[in-house]
Amino acid sequence: MVRLKTRLEAVLKSVPYGSAFLDVGCDHAYVAIALVERGICPCGVASDIRPGPLEAAEAHIREAGFADRIVTALSDGVPADAAGCLKRAGWQIGTPVTLITAGMGGRMMADILARADKSLLRCYVASPQRDVPLFRSYLSEAGFRITGESFVEEDGKFYPVIVSERTGEAVRHLTYEEALLGPCLMRSENETYMRFVQKRLKILRGIHAQLPPEEELRRVETAREIEALDHFLKRGGDYVRYG
Repeated sequence: MVRLKTRLEAVLKSVPYGSAFLDVGCDHAYVAIALVERGICPCGVASDIRPGPLEAAEAHIREAGFADRIVTALSDGVPADAAGCLKRAGWQIGTPVTLITAGMGGRMMADILARADKSLLRCYVASPQRDVPLFRSYLSEAGFRITGESFVEEDGKFYPVIVSERTGEAVRHLTYEEALLGPCLMRSENETYMRFVQKRLKILRGIHAQLPPEEELRRVETAREIEALDHFLKRGGDYVRYG
């Protein structure tokens, strides 16, 4: 059985049971294999922009015995013929499809979603490494509502795992605080997340203290984030309803 590190395990556990998947930036396809191996997903597509990792992914999929249920594709995002790839893996029309991305920046993830056929998607599970507020904001602009978010620490680094669903209708845009903190994490009691906020606040205060007066825009942006994080910690979380 494939063993995953903490962050990818959190991604795996966030994928809806019974859905097919599109694992974009699959690397060596460990998440894709684990999804089928554990019976979470019946089938899916593993894609990557790099030929080397994709060849390794194909080898791992064959070794696991899932070549008939996981189709690979060389692509810089969701494959253009994603529906065709899914059908070759055994996907039945009507079975929900989950997009999965991890290990890249939020700006790139937003671009991947922007170029994808959104009508094919029901759910999006993402673990961005940076530009997280930008990514959260784009989800609402693209018609996806954040339904859950976890936060994990791995090798001294912190990662969010954001789960969203396509609503097919207009979604309320996030406030600055919701995009920064996460609308679900704001009202959670996730200890790992609280440690992250405390660490982030300390770093930002140090940066702000050293910024020269001529970098006015950055000083204003940093001060705004410091204020939001400090307010969040002082109130111990925000329990207002998101939706």
